Amino acid sequence: MELASISIRPGSTGTFFYGRAFQCLDIKGSYRALKCENLNEIKAIVDSGKFSGLSISMPYKSQVMVFCDDVDPSTFYGESINTMKFMGDGRIVGYNTDQAGVEAAVSNLAPGKTTILGSGSMAKIFSRELEKRGLEFEVYSRKLGNWEERNKTTSNVINCTPIGMDGISMPVSNLSGIKYIVDLPVSSLEFEKHAKAAGVLYFSGLEFYGHVFLKQLRVYTGKSITRKDLEEIKKEWNARV
Repeated sequence: MELASISIRPGSTGTFFYGRAFQCLDIKGSYRALKCENLNEIKAIVDSGKFSGLSISMPYKSQVMVFCDDVDPSTFYGESINTMKFMGDGRIVGYNTDQAGVEAAVSNLAPGKTTILGSGSMAKIFSRELEKRGLEFEVYSRKLGNWEERNKTTSNVINCTPIGMDGISMPVSNLSGIKYIVDLPVSSLEFEKHAKAAGVLYFSGLEFYGHVFLKQLRVYTGKSITRKDLEEIKKEWNARV
């Protein structure tokens, strides 16, 4: 089984997690992180016939719809695709396993208002989930023109931006009143440090990725590792970084 991730800024998280999962499941396969700067480069990878599945990162989650013959309802009918599976009959089917992470993340929301940072596909999925649950929230982004207002008083913050990925930046400057943070960048060390120092419950990007990964692994392989295996993989990953 040959899998790959598609990203403008490829990382090593998926490569590590899938490598360990293949060992646990005794699957002969590989997972590569590929850099793509435009849709033509993705098309070349799709047309190469080398892969049985592709993991898609922003900003390509809506653009790859053009390569799919069918989409699972989890993609909001093609609006956001993070997983492409190449079927045995030649079809390419799009999925979105981000919902598994979203549901796990919002299960810990504190009572009160939620601030969502960013207006991309992840922010939209979180917004849909909060709407479905009848919860109050506000979205802030540069695209919406209200980014400078993001430090308003709130109970929860959901960071759907890349801010924090460098390990030293933070998406908000004031943690006063905040009881719960969901932070999607995998290596957001500074934000996590300040949150824990302030006694704020923190749901990390790695925790989010773990839920997304388990769902995606089942899509690709039809199999799953145990929670114990996942925790061991996360522990190994944290020791590396």
